[in-house]
Amino acid sequence: MVPNNDMRILADKIKVHRALNDIGKIKFATKLGIAAETLRKLETGTLRPSYSLMTKLVEVLELEDISQLFKASVLNISASM
Repeated sequence: MVPNNDMRILADKIKVHRALNDIGKIKFATKLGIAAETLRKLETGTLRPSYSLMTKLVEVLELEDISQLFKASVLNISASM
């Protein structure tokens, strides 16, 4: 399981990515293949993502690997949705 601090980093990373790319929760959730409620839980740090969801997040956030999901300084701000 991922520690709570890592969940906060992931939650912030998702929120920042959505804000920078001006993408709504429903559209982003659809891109991930999850329900909007699941995205809400990710963004509040109350859901620990499965491995398959982490791999999808890496793809959508345009990161190099899963470890970057939990590093506060790594975000591809030029990514466009």
